[in-house]
Order: sequence, then structure tokens, then C-alpha cells
Amino acid sequence: MTMALPTRPPSMVERMTLIMDCFEGSNTRLLLEEISRRTGLPRSTAHRILDQLVRLQWVEHTRAGYLLGRRVRTWGARESGHADLRAAAAPWLPQGLRRRRLPAADVRRMAARLAAAAHRVEKVSRPRLAFLQGPTGERLIGVVCTLLALVLVLPIPLGNILPAAAVSAFALALVQRDGILALIGYLLTVASTAVLAVAAHIVVRIVRHLLDMLGGA
Repeated sequence: MTMALPTRPPSMVERMTLIMDCFEGSNTRLLLEEISRRTGLPRSTAHRILDQLVRLQWVEHTRAGYLLGRRVRTWGARESGHADLRAAAAPWLPQGLRRRRLPAADVRRMAARLAAAAHRVEKVSRPRLAFLQGPTGERLIGVVCTLLALVLVLPIPLGNILPAAAVSAFALALVQRDGILALIGYLLTVASTAVLAVAAHIVVRIVRHLLDMLGGA
């Protein structure tokens, strides 16, 4: 008869690794309950470790959940660099744009403004109206965004603002799992459709007027 050896409890490093492995990418956002379920750790243990990871900037905590922090993103940026991205995009860019250089200070200021705007959105948004974020809701958002993308390529003066705002609202809704943002996206889509209908009506009127002038001449 053999005696079963006692199972060694996971060390702190192993538990931290279990938590970090839950995040599939930089955009993955997880609630505490999801992390506890995936790792098999008690909720209190997972919360305690996550607090330490947040303090060390390995993980960030927002109303929408936890996501990978600045340290991980900085490592990824250092690993990949910008040269590969520039080389991949170069064949598709006009020569004048390829030669153009942006001062690092301007890029940092632009990134800071975008980060501040994203931070404000994260403060007011949170997971809600979950039925708008299910598989059917996500497919519907995908269809609407595809149609909006077709509108964006139309040469309508100032006609791209509302479709672009709608696509942005849908993107934030999917990231934050916020149904209110999805509703805002749908409202902007309706407004975009109305503007497109008015623009089409004006174009038709102009074309008919030109045809009448040419016919009268």
C-alpha cells in the first residue's frame, strides 16, 4: 500500500502566473469573478494578488474589469519596436508620407490627449445592458459597422463625422461591455442614415435640375 504524498499548495509566483495567463491580449478585460473561476483561486486570494499587481503596474483596474498594465505594454513595445510596423506599411503609403517624420514631442502630446480621453470614458462606462453585448448583439454591431464603413468612403462633405462617431461608440461599447455606449452607437447610426438620405435627396434634385437645364438648352 502506497501513501499519497500531500499536494503542495501553489507558490505566490505560480498564483501570479495563473492570473497573468488569464489575459489573452492587451485588450482583454476580466472581472474578478472570471479570474477566480479561470485560475481556481478563491476570490479573496485572487483579489489580494491583483491588488499587488495593480500597485506594481503589471495590471490595471477599471470599472470594466482588470487588464494588462503599463509594464507589460512597455515590454511589448520594446520587443517589437516600430521598425517592423513601418516596413510593413511602407509599400502602401505615398512616397511623400513615407518621408514625413513626426517629432517625438508631438506624438507624446497626442498620445497623452488620447489617453486622457480614454480614461474619462472608462470612468463613466461600466458593464451594463448585457443583452446588447451577447453573441447576437456583437454580430449586429458588426453588420452595422460594415454598413457604416461603406458610408465613410462616400465623398459627402462633412458626412463622415456621424458614421465615424458611431463606429467609435460601438468600439468602446465592445471594449467596455457597455450597452449604453452601444445604444449611443445605434442612435448615431440613425442620425447618419438621416443625413445620408437628405444628402441623397439634394444630389438627386441637383442632377434633375442640371438635366432640365441641359434639356431646355
